[in-house]
Amino acid sequence: LSILLRRENKGYAFGSDGKLVNHLLFMDDLKLYGKSESELEDLIEVVSTFSKDIGMEFGLDKCGVLVIERGVKVKHEGIKLPDGKVMKEIDDDGYKYLGILEGATILNKEMKKKVKDEYLRRVKCVAKSRLYAGNLIKAINVWAVSVIRYSAGILEWSTGDLHQLDVDTRKALTLHGAFHRNSTVHRLYMKRNEGGRGLLSVEACVRAEEIGLSEHVLASDEWMLKAVSETMSVEETKKDYLERIAKERKESLMQMKYHGEWLKDVEGVADERSWQWVKGGFLSKGVESFVFAAQEKCIGTRYWRGTIGKEKLDMKCRVCGEGNELVPHLTSCCSGLRQREFKRRHDRVGLRVYWELCRKYGLKVADVWYKEVPDEVRKSDDGKVEIWWDRKVETAKSLECNRPDVVVFDRRGDKWECLIVDFAVPWDANVVKTEKEKISKYAPLAREMRKQKHNMYTKVIPIVVGCLGVVSRNLSGYVEMLGIPDVLGGLQTSAIIGTQAILKKVLSL
Repeated sequence: LSILLRRENKGYAFGSDGKLVNHLLFMDDLKLYGKSESELEDLIEVVSTFSKDIGMEFGLDKCGVLVIERGVKVKHEGIKLPDGKVMKEIDDDGYKYLGILEGATILNKEMKKKVKDEYLRRVKCVAKSRLYAGNLIKAINVWAVSVIRYSAGILEWSTGDLHQLDVDTRKALTLHGAFHRNSTVHRLYMKRNEGGRGLLSVEACVRAEEIGLSEHVLASDEWMLKAVSETMSVEETKKDYLERIAKERKESLMQMKYHGEWLKDVEGVADERSWQWVKGGFLSKGVESFVFAAQEKCIGTRYWRGTIGKEKLDMKCRVCGEGNELVPHLTSCCSGLRQREFKRRHDRVGLRVYWELCRKYGLKVADVWYKEVPDEVRKSDDGKVEIWWDRKVETAKSLECNRPDVVVFDRRGDKWECLIVDFAVPWDANVVKTEKEKISKYAPLAREMRKQKHNMYTKVIPIVVGCLGVVSRNLSGYVEMLGIPDVLGGLQTSAIIGTQAILKKVLSL
């Protein structure tokens, strides 16, 4: 015989003035087991006496009696409590104990359906929300996956069941624009600080929890758990399992021809802060999913459609007609996009630096950087500080490269200072190369300016951000040289949003 008791403690809380401020309800679930009905009645008597002493009472609507003989449920009329009330038999739908449906045994099939339905309901609710991409993934990991995690190790989930839940999750994300249909599954489940999107895999989560429970039982000194541990074994720890799964995902991704090519190209270029925009998670779900697909070169360019999609079409760029229409071409090489689209993105990235420099020197600026309109020459009130925007620098010797994006003249001290700042948004694999080119390109200009003013300190500072977010380990140092706040994440976001707008516009032609 077994009995499920729900004890309720009704209490009251009072304020300092003696008035009632809250009505409290405490609940405590308890299971009693007995070999016979009389033994069970004795146990109920003990619980009832103790409950009265601490001010608790039975919630009969949630209590029930279950009689099992040789593993089979037997019909029972119920048990009479000491106060004369009758506790009825548990119905065929079973009862819920600590969130798990049970009858004679755990109702595995019924409970799995409930858990699955609730999990998918939460995933769909989050997927169609307007949360930023980072918060959307966190919400699924915390709010939705927790439904599955709670029952891990209790319910019997097959590999097929868990795999299907992951598939259904991706379908829901794709339906609501949070996951690109051509994007790779591996990066969806990689950590965000490693270039992934950070979603928890249901399958990996359940298996990790099962291993964790096994580890707990094997390490316990409690005699009941020690008896259980004699039938258990663990081949690898929970930590080792998760590390192995993460390693296998990354290795599989790097072996993929299209999806892993970008990561291989930027492996020796990208600094760890290249993923700052991903960790921040402030892009919309649609932009983030599209950018990841662009990095994996699996968006609908003519080259992708012709090679992967097997469509019969001209794979040359629809804008310039010069090269194959690949993501690198459309984001950094197309001559038809250079004068307008690329320049607009370039100026947007540079505008943030210009605005921060004006604030540093106390020059008049807009309230927020994206409303700023640069002047060709902007001066301080005393005329000792000048900031030029896209203006030619006149020197005694004629130079080919004499029009940097920004020039800062600071004449306030004994030694004048001149900062030559130039921006670029190249293909991500070319970030370091572009930085070196910028320095060598404007080195002659810096020398000529020093000749004109002997006590002038000149410095060439390149600000280079990859069109899909990659930055080199040098960029934070260059930003620090300018003496402005760390705006690296903002520069990445501006470059990425600009790139996404360019690709969307071209692909819609």
